[in-house]
Amino acid sequence: MPGYGGYGGYGYGGLGSVYYSPWSAFNMPVIVPPLIGAGGGPSAATLRPLNDIAQLTLDFPATAALKVNGFAIPGERATWVLNSTPRTTGELVRFTVHAEWTADGRRVEWERTVPVSAGDRSHTTVSLGTPVKAEKDQKMEKMDKIEKAAE
Repeated sequence: MPGYGGYGGYGYGGLGSVYYSPWSAFNMPVIVPPLIGAGGGPSAATLRPLNDIAQLTLDFPATAALKVNGFAIPGERATWVLNSTPRTTGELVRFTVHAEWTADGRRVEWERTVPVSAGDRSHTTVSLGTPVKAEKDQKMEKMDKIEKAAE
């Protein structure tokens, strides 16, 4: 009788019940990830971990107070090491830095936006800054501009 034992059935011989059992490992779907770069699956960029940082080291001629991206950083020092949050390798991070220090009895400032890629380190030595104008000087300049505009 076909289907019951023997060589051609579903019993001991033939294909056997193992191949047709719903619980068989042979009936489970095989999941093969697509080949990277073969037109399918994620690109290599999406497989990069978010564990690289961008690092910027700044050397000033004197101890300087710092603001980075608009936020004041507590303390004053001549050398600052700034690290970004973890990013994908190669992602561009922009550090907008505003520093103030005293040189020759005058307050000076320096402001720049420094791009650094995640995974890279950049070192900048600042030797000169722009003199910070006193509040009175700024008010006087504004008044002069107003008077000239009124004429």
